[in-house]
Amino acid sequence: MDGTGFLDVEVRDEARVRVVGLAGELDRIACYEVRQLLLGLAVERPKAIIVELGEVKVTSPALLVVFDVVAAEVADWPGVPVLLAITSPSVRLIFAAVRLPERVLACHSVAEAMAALDTGPRGRRLRLPVPASPSGELLARAAAEQICQSWRLPGLTEVLPPVAADLVAHTAAERGECVTLQFWTDVQRMVVSVRGLLRGGSALAVPAWRDSVSGHTPTGDGAVVLWTSLGLACTKD
Repeated sequence: MDGTGFLDVEVRDEARVRVVGLAGELDRIACYEVRQLLLGLAVERPKAIIVELGEVKVTSPALLVVFDVVAAEVADWPGVPVLLAITSPSVRLIFAAVRLPERVLACHSVAEAMAALDTGPRGRRLRLPVPASPSGELLARAAAEQICQSWRLPGLTEVLPPVAADLVAHTAAERGECVTLQFWTDVQRMVVSVRGLLRGGSALAVPAWRDSVSGHTPTGDGAVVLWTSLGLACTKD
C-alpha cells in the first residue's frame, strides 16, 4: 500500500474500473496529492473511478470539495465518471453536514457504486455563455427547455427552466458581459450551475421538486459557482 503523507492509498482494478481506497488523515497536502493521483488515473481512460473512503480523519470538512473538483475537471475530457463509496458512517455524516454540490454520486459500498455504473444513465454535459442580464435569463430558460426535450427528461420541463433562469439572475459576470451556464447529468441527478460573481440580494428560489439542494462554491480565484441539484429518481415512472 502506498502512503500519501498520513493518508494510506491503495489503487486496484475491478472490471476496468479504478478503485482508489483511502484511509488515514485527509489534510490539505493529502488533498492536493489525491487530486493529482485521480487526475492521472483519469487520463488512462478507465470506465470509471470509484474512491473508497474508509476510516478517514478529515482535518477540515471543506477539504471534501476535492472530489467534486476532480469530477468537474475530468467530465469534459477524458469523460471519466467519479463516484464515492463511503464505507464509514462518520464520514457519511460529514458529507451530509457540508452539503457539497452533488456532482459525485455517493454510495455505501464499492459494490453499490459498481451497480450504479451499470444501471445509471450516461453522463451528459452542456456548457454555454449567457449574458448576465434579463436576456440571459431568457436564454437560460430556452436552453433548459431544449435539454429537457433532447435529453428525454420530460419530468423536468416545468422545473429546470426557472431554476436555470434564477441562477443566472443571481450571478454577475467576472469579465465582459457573460456568465457560464452549465447543465450536467451524472448517473442519478441533474446539476445546473452558473460561474461568475455572486450578486447580492434575495436568496435562490426553492425549486418545486421533491429531491433538490442548492448552494454556492468558491472557485479559489475570486469567482463562485452557484448550483442546484435535482434528483432524477423523481422523473422515473
